[in-house]
Amino acid sequence: MKKRLALVIVIVFALQALIPVGAFAANDPVKNGRATQTASSGRATQSLDNGVYELEGSKPEKVGDWLYYAKREYNYSLFKVDSKGKQGAMVMETYSAGSVVVGDRIYFTNDEDGGKLYSVRTDGTDRKQHTDGYFTVSKAVNDVIFGYDNEWANCAYLTKTGLLKKLKTCDYQDEKAVYSVKEQQVGDLSGGILVKSDLDGNMLDESAAFNYESNKYIRDIVGGEVYYNYKNAFYKSDFSGRKAVKLAKFEVRSFLVSGNSVFLTNYDSNLFVVNKSGKGLKKLTKEYTYIVRSNTDKRFVYVQVGKGTLKITSDGKKATMIKGAFVELASPNAVCGMWVTNMEGIGRMKADGTGDEMLYEGRASRVMIKGDRIYFFNDKYILTSIKLDGSDLKVLADGEIQDYKLTDNGVVIYNDGTTLVPYDGSAIVKLNVTGTLYRFKGDYYYVNQNGTALVKASLTGGADEVVAEGAVESVFFGNEAIYYIMDGKTYRTTTGVAGSGKLVGNFSRLESVGDTLVKYSEYNADTASNSYFTVKGDGTGKAVAKSFDDTSYTYFNDWVYYINQADNRYLYKEKLDGTESKLVAADSTITDYSISAEGVFVKFRNGTIKWIPVTGAEVPITDVNASLYNSKVIDGYLHYLIETKAKMGNMVKKLK
Repeated sequence: MKKRLALVIVIVFALQALIPVGAFAANDPVKNGRATQTASSGRATQSLDNGVYELEGSKPEKVGDWLYYAKREYNYSLFKVDSKGKQGAMVMETYSAGSVVVGDRIYFTNDEDGGKLYSVRTDGTDRKQHTDGYFTVSKAVNDVIFGYDNEWANCAYLTKTGLLKKLKTCDYQDEKAVYSVKEQQVGDLSGGILVKSDLDGNMLDESAAFNYESNKYIRDIVGGEVYYNYKNAFYKSDFSGRKAVKLAKFEVRSFLVSGNSVFLTNYDSNLFVVNKSGKGLKKLTKEYTYIVRSNTDKRFVYVQVGKGTLKITSDGKKATMIKGAFVELASPNAVCGMWVTNMEGIGRMKADGTGDEMLYEGRASRVMIKGDRIYFFNDKYILTSIKLDGSDLKVLADGEIQDYKLTDNGVVIYNDGTTLVPYDGSAIVKLNVTGTLYRFKGDYYYVNQNGTALVKASLTGGADEVVAEGAVESVFFGNEAIYYIMDGKTYRTTTGVAGSGKLVGNFSRLESVGDTLVKYSEYNADTASNSYFTVKGDGTGKAVAKSFDDTSYTYFNDWVYYINQADNRYLYKEKLDGTESKLVAADSTITDYSISAEGVFVKFRNGTIKWIPVTGAEVPITDVNASLYNSKVIDGYLHYLIETKAKMGNMVKKLK
């Protein structure tokens, strides 16, 4: 039987789901005329150069002497707030979400210094560092800071004297004890029971009232009392469960104990207050309300609502609106709120980061460059274009459209049919295209709307040419050939003309298309598992390929990259046919990686990244929360994006 006790505090590790990816599929996006191969762990991008550049995320593209990028910057800063909601002195230039107040100090995870635990006074002075490694703040109980230490891979707490100590559980913490759901076996049933330990992990007590049969969903434990949802109501009781008090006739999403009052929100996020005796339940708001939990001022409770923050007396009888300010932290000495600066648009800079300028201000998506112009959807999803210097703003289509594609002939617009807008301003051409266009050796191809043919498109308004007719399941675009699966078999054409397809093999589960090798799988009924094979592009030279038990792998050219579970979880790469294997990164804390022709970006458990080039020295990126997939090396400079809950911005680092 499953555990019935619900955990209210959850420590989340940013380990991405690892899902194997086949290869270039017919409905994949196209970059520079070639589909983009991606995997959730390990990502490879390959393209053919036809003069089209797509700005992926904030990753820059070099065109001429300039680097162009989609600019997305924001910064959350913490300021003092006066009684009228006006912004006062700055406390933290970059506010770290999840910060807690203890006395007159704010404790926070400093993402700008490796995720270490820092603190600062509520007036912004006396900044201190408390840990040497990444520490995720969980909560503060009186003068004790609880959280998770990434270096230890363990729960931990910071004592009043500044000593960091390990904990055996992260479930619930109280003034002098920790509580956890202990696994137990009763007959044929397995589940959990609530246990109480001291901070050193010594067992103190267990509660028969909160076990696998109770159906009591604990929200938190405060002052030795357990607060929980049970049968569509909200209760509190002592640890034994014998002194239960019903506080609300509905289940609660969040709550805060203040003196003799309990402030709580239902699952519509409306705010209520009730006495700890269970009497006098009163509804305070009818809108979405967020309770500010980082508050050591016992006189007031702060809750965020649509127009600002409500300051409520601890008995719930009086509320004052602080308009326009969203309080995040409060103490008897200071109330602190968050202000946001935000900038979106298209920018350009030199490779070393100098000369940074905005070309277009406003939301821009699907940004592409061809020739001397930049194309993008504006905030209303209208196709727009500007010159490379930001001048000559033009609207290319009336109203919202579905998508567009930059071809050699002009801009193809998808919107209830397809049309081509020539770059030279000549007459618009109506096309017969009914699918996404892919570029191969200067021509464009698509699978028709019914999936019954692979078609070569005419972009001049003439008749399209059927390359292969049949039930087309998927299409893979390589450098020298198009591979397509039709009627359960795999074919390829190196010319892309009608009738040129040649049979590669009687298989339909194509895994990867490399420069010279093709990998596919077949289901083996005897072993109830997949068997993998590698053949040359023409289907000859069949060989058994390695089957990876771990799913964290991705293909790039004739190689497969994977996390080797048999060797300390190091990152390896191996030829598709198994003839060659190389160690890429000897580190057992790798959580993700991204591949390019120039090298590999690797991300580690502590949040840092390392650039491992094909040739040259490795370069560490020590900024925690640097974006793996917005990192790129251009002209000896490393460009990457910092992205946290509090800050986003482009960074440039010179390589040695």
